[in-house]
Amino acid sequence: MRFLRILFVLIFIIFICVLYIQNQEIVNHVFKFKLDLLFTEYGPIGVYNVGIIAVSFVLGVILSALFGAFSSGGKGSVVKRQNKTIKDLENEIIHLENKVRDIENQSSTSESSTFSVPGSS
Repeated sequence: MRFLRILFVLIFIIFICVLYIQNQEIVNHVFKFKLDLLFTEYGPIGVYNVGIIAVSFVLGVILSALFGAFSSGGKGSVVKRQNKTIKDLENEIIHLENKVRDIENQSSTSESSTFSVPGSS
């Protein structure tokens, strides 16, 4: 499985390299970035297209990792709660089984003492 993962990553890197080489005009294009708000003004600066693509990819990876971490954290608490419920139910089953055994033992003891052999009196 590890070999397949390495092979997949290698093929993905080769694919990205081929796309970069064949589309250099698009990737190396410079955009003018300017931010003009009421309280501040920033720019214009030149930003390469490949930089925009890389930043968006990295932000996507970070946000996906955070979302996955929060999602798995929530599932962990659900699993803990369900395990506690299972343990409580198992304890209740054991308690009820013991109670049934006690009742059976009491009834068998009382039955044997109330029965007498006919003709023995």
